[in-house]
Amino acid sequence: MDEHSVAVIIPAYNCGGFIIQTLESLERQTVLPDEIVVVDDGSTDNTADLVRTFASRSHLPVSLVSQENRGIAGARNTGVAHCSSTFIALLDGDDVFYPQFLERARCALVDHPELILCFSDRDVVTGEGEFIRRDLDEPRFREMKTSTFVDGVSVLTESPFFSLLPGNVIPIGNLMFRKTAFEKAGGFDDELRAVEDKPFLMRLTKWGLFGFIDQPLGTWRRHTANTSGAANAFKMRFYDDLALEKLEREASRWGWTDDECAAIRNERKKNPAKLLYTASDEANPDFVPMALGLIRDGRTRWPPVFKAFLRYGWRRVEPTSRRRTRQLTGTF
Repeated sequence: MDEHSVAVIIPAYNCGGFIIQTLESLERQTVLPDEIVVVDDGSTDNTADLVRTFASRSHLPVSLVSQENRGIAGARNTGVAHCSSTFIALLDGDDVFYPQFLERARCALVDHPELILCFSDRDVVTGEGEFIRRDLDEPRFREMKTSTFVDGVSVLTESPFFSLLPGNVIPIGNLMFRKTAFEKAGGFDDELRAVEDKPFLMRLTKWGLFGFIDQPLGTWRRHTANTSGAANAFKMRFYDDLALEKLEREASRWGWTDDECAAIRNERKKNPAKLLYTASDEANPDFVPMALGLIRDGRTRWPPVFKAFLRYGWRRVEPTSRRRTRQLTGTF
């Protein structure tokens, strides 16, 4: 591998309906990847067979790694461990890169050594491919201070640490970073089965600037199986709380400032109310032990817990079909 080599890491769990489109988008790149590692994360469908068939007929260097289900963080870590390229691009198994993504992201990192990573805007689409919106139209992202180099590459001129605390607004699926940065930041946290992107990016803020291309160079497919879907609200909130706890606990390891530590603590103080709401609203079986644990740890009081218990009881008797419709549509 030369000093500008690029590997694409594709975590895939039951992506049989999309994985061929994902891989074909790499055949259309204006700069082809030097390595492609697809990590089949314990799929129960035909994902692995489709990848093998594609690899047998494609000129691309596709490797398939199969493992028991470890979640997207563990799958990405496995993929990085199986490649030796200088630059690592992340692509989820149900999304695609537009033809210029690898070329433009790599050029940004080569031409601007102060950048630790480079991402691009994405077209957010439905499971059927219909356009919904642009990913970087998120108001919290547009509030960040930026500047633009003469070659059109933009950069976040201030650390996005504080902007990331409420939730990630940086496209992790259209992102390329230096492998050395991945190693410095400790990779993804395997314990996090959701929101694994936020703490990873927050740790990377210590190692360099974030660059981006303010044009859509890929898609983010939104469908019911997404981990970040409305039906997984409690899962997302639970792992967000765990991520914040670990960020605070490991403050000395990552060199957080006093202001950053205080911001982490303040953000985590908001989570008990959110945990109570999402778990009770989903009638999640973990609601009762979770609520009692928050009381035991002194993170909440009985009045909000009592209110959440009432909601939990109501949702338990609600017809399952109605609850599912509510979760998918965001209605109440």
